[in-house]
Amino acid sequence: MRPSKNAFTGYTYQEQITFLFLVMMDVERKFKSLDIEADVNHNFDDVRILSEGNLVFCQIKDFDKIALNDLEISKNEIFIKGRKHKLSDSGFNVLVFKKIDIEPNFKFLGLSALKTDDLYIISISRIEADEVIDKLYESNQIRKIIIDKFFKKCLDNRVLSIKREDLPIIKVFDTKLLEETINVGKRHLEFSNILHIEGKPGVGKSHYVNTLSSIYKNSFVYRFWLSNQDKDYKARLIYSNFISDISKKLFNDYVYRNEIEIISKIKSNKQLFILDGLDHVENYNNTDLKHFVEFLNKLALECKVIVLSRPLKFNVSWKKQILTNWNEEETRKVLNELYHIEKYTICSNIYNITDGYPILVRFIGEHFKTFKNVPNIEKLKGIEDYYDQILINVNTKTALTLFLTSQSFFMVSELNLFLSDELFDCLNEFIAAYPYLFEKRLNRISLFHDSLNKYLKEQNINFSKRKESVNNLVYNSLARKEKRFMSRFSFFDLEVEMKLEVIKQFSSIKVFKEIAKDCIDFEALRAFYTQIREALNDVPHSELEVINYYDLSLIINIVIRDHISTQNQFLYTYSKCLFYNGYTTEDVTSSEYLFGMFNYIIENDPSLLYNITSDSLYSTTRFLEGLKKDVYTEKQFFLKHAKPVKLNNSIDYYLKDDFNWREYLTHILTNLYIYKTSDESLLELQNCIDTFINVDENEGIRTLEIILHRQSSERRYPHWVLNDVKKNLLALGRLPEKNPYLNLNLKNYVKEYSSIGSFDMSVNILNYLRLSLEKEIKIDIESIGLFWCMYYRRKDYTVINMHVALKVFEENGLIDEETAIKRVVFTQNMSEKGIRHLLADYISIHSPSIINKVIKYFDLDDLNIIWFNLLPKHISAFPERVFNYAVNTLWKHNRFNKEVDFKDIANVFYSSRWEELLDDLKFFKYKIRISKDAEELKKLKKCAITILPYEEDGHKSNSSDYRYKHGMLDSRDKELIIGKNLSVVEVSGYLNGNYAALEDLDIFKLYSTDTVAKNLKHILYNATLGKINSINSFGSLYYFVGNLPKLVDTYDEESNIKELFESFVIFLELSMLNNEIIN
Repeated sequence: MRPSKNAFTGYTYQEQITFLFLVMMDVERKFKSLDIEADVNHNFDDVRILSEGNLVFCQIKDFDKIALNDLEISKNEIFIKGRKHKLSDSGFNVLVFKKIDIEPNFKFLGLSALKTDDLYIISISRIEADEVIDKLYESNQIRKIIIDKFFKKCLDNRVLSIKREDLPIIKVFDTKLLEETINVGKRHLEFSNILHIEGKPGVGKSHYVNTLSSIYKNSFVYRFWLSNQDKDYKARLIYSNFISDISKKLFNDYVYRNEIEIISKIKSNKQLFILDGLDHVENYNNTDLKHFVEFLNKLALECKVIVLSRPLKFNVSWKKQILTNWNEEETRKVLNELYHIEKYTICSNIYNITDGYPILVRFIGEHFKTFKNVPNIEKLKGIEDYYDQILINVNTKTALTLFLTSQSFFMVSELNLFLSDELFDCLNEFIAAYPYLFEKRLNRISLFHDSLNKYLKEQNINFSKRKESVNNLVYNSLARKEKRFMSRFSFFDLEVEMKLEVIKQFSSIKVFKEIAKDCIDFEALRAFYTQIREALNDVPHSELEVINYYDLSLIINIVIRDHISTQNQFLYTYSKCLFYNGYTTEDVTSSEYLFGMFNYIIENDPSLLYNITSDSLYSTTRFLEGLKKDVYTEKQFFLKHAKPVKLNNSIDYYLKDDFNWREYLTHILTNLYIYKTSDESLLELQNCIDTFINVDENEGIRTLEIILHRQSSERRYPHWVLNDVKKNLLALGRLPEKNPYLNLNLKNYVKEYSSIGSFDMSVNILNYLRLSLEKEIKIDIESIGLFWCMYYRRKDYTVINMHVALKVFEENGLIDEETAIKRVVFTQNMSEKGIRHLLADYISIHSPSIINKVIKYFDLDDLNIIWFNLLPKHISAFPERVFNYAVNTLWKHNRFNKEVDFKDIANVFYSSRWEELLDDLKFFKYKIRISKDAEELKKLKKCAITILPYEEDGHKSNSSDYRYKHGMLDSRDKELIIGKNLSVVEVSGYLNGNYAALEDLDIFKLYSTDTVAKNLKHILYNATLGKINSINSFGSLYYFVGNLPKLVDTYDEESNIKELFESFVIFLELSMLNNEIIN
């Protein structure tokens, strides 16, 4: 039997149930707030929930044995095993037990409960809680990890009150236009179910959406086009992404819903559905257009739908309205309100030129606003006529075709790279004359309106040479490993051969190591490798070698580590530090948080950050408040201790504050060390911190312990306070002789302190950067590339399978067992709890003799392993001290109730050590809990020991057909695979229940060795591209780390295992899980 991989076993039962409530708040969004250890005048204070206006008070009990007759309920109180608990009189009272036999008669908080007059009793085990959590996050395992990290951080920082708006953001596509809309009062036709508003380019369809939204207050808007610099443009045109995104926006959660559920929700909300820009799907993802049309037709049967687009080639039978130009009065209104042009003659002149064509009114209005005159052009027949008149110069048209060669932005500095001097001058003159035809974001430029794209394409200008030139320049830049175009790799229409060469070159972890070591924009690197993975769809599987697939999987496992997204304080100081050290907007090519922060600092414009982080749950006001608060905190960091602190109250006043005493005390002690004091009431504290820093840490801790104990016995952990003070002093640049922020460069700092893990490292690097700015010291900031790749300390599953790789490499003589064992233990120590099973898994795939080697190199207390979870053959071979240690651990965990769960000793039962353990259990009068359905129960009853049978927690697994439809298969689905005659190549593209690829190698045993060997590259290709059907997202590649070498070792005689091993070693080095840190 394998040890449990339950992701949440690190929690106490109370924390586990609290986490369940937090997950409900995140997914279902019905709870407004959740308070842990609430300050109330009764005993139902474990968790307080505010749910849809009602207060819910919970008491959570981790009793192994409890029955209804142990409860005595009166009007205002309940006795549990004789102990009185006062009930709340201002809300619902909920009593949660791990296991109590009840007959539920009510659903409360979505859970089965027994309802009495003033109390709801819920029975839910850890397993049942996990199943509820897994079901809620069925289509988004990543979100589960995010919320788990968030909850642990709350517990670590004693953040016991969590509001719904405090939850980590939910990413959805932005649907906000770039510019303001003026309502000109235009009306639309009456319609019963679906209305197609059709209009020529620039007639104002997208802006009319805003008018419709103001008319229909309860409307749902979805746009396909926002900007030529929209990083999600291609993704939002894909139908499965569309369904997933509107589901998230409708329900404000990550639960997977199908079309029927989405339509039902829109209907129940009584919403009007507005879809803007369907022509973009027809033009750029035509294969999905029919799916969109079918969905809209289904939706129109239940509620009203308005679709806005240019004329479609696809035949639809919808009621149609043609959007026309503005009349003169409407034109005047726009010019007045948007451009503040009031003069009658000017407005009339603009109207006469444009005939009220909205996009032309905008262009001419912008021209007047910029140059204070109306351009000297003839009356315009339409948008094409306008472009004809201003683009008389053929060279200018030719220069503008540059923008047709990419679906993304160009940097202004890049224009000269792609154009001759003559064309570059033409383009610059045109941009200066018509700046409103372009969208500019800092140093980035693109065409403002898609109508100019369309116009240029229809001019029959042969720009094939331009495209070829651009592609060659981009390709050659990538070949030189330059970072400029990496994040835009897929936005250039490179030839398949070029794509293949790029994929081959960068599917090398040696190359990745080279480009990552001095990478200041890790988001660009992540975008690049995401695009490389997508680009695999365009190249034949046979063109890549096994090592390419392995290296790419290792790289992707590194780049998914995200240490700083949404961390405004880090991003702000990091950006300022980049500027100070000579970096500019030219060096940032990503379009996410870092560029958003650049835009905020340079332009004082938070909109890009807002677009990345916002969704329907967060108002702009709240976002801005949070951003400004974070930036203010950074700016004030050194000012907090710019002068001696003056207390407005006695020190006792601050120490008696139950909620803030630690924060107060840390601040006071920090200030006392810096400035000293003559205040007699503070001298004892000053001596305490002076002793801790300068003389003897233990003595300082003992002194503070005495001081705190005088205030309250609850004031514990003085060493935490004093260590926080020391951290503050180092961050402030004090203690210069022993301050690593001052005495080490960034590269050596990251190397020397890598063992603290990335979670703490991010805080310390922020301290390092901030202090260098304060002291105006130039630093080797490019060395931050070492940090981006570090193994993430919390729930980083990228090494979950490394023991399999180590075993393969051992068998091939590439690593000895001693080194492998030390690597496993070191890796476990770098993780908080997420991979606690790793050592047990490693031992289980070796012969029992490995145990002697493990205990030779490490003390038993230093090993993170549950010994009795090992296989029976290993337990049978336990040295005496290991067996005794395992038994003592069992006693320690069960000493209070003297009951042992059979699951914890099941493998001992099948080993030769069972009789020894049984004798000990009898001698110490222990009882054994076991499921009534367990096949071992009959034999146990003959063992002369007290047995406590219980009903097993029900666990229903999804059917093979269900898993198959959801893109999941494993070796359990043998009958389905055979019945549907699925090939080994097809099967390899399916994921496991946690959306991971290549997890279950036993599935390949359904096929002959020759079949697997012959199709190995295709198998790896399909597994790399495996997607989660419900949300069209790639599956994780965690299991590639060990299972790819295992698969190759089993089926491929030609591949070089040594080559895989070398890549694995670099993976560990970059993750800083190797004793030999990178040079």
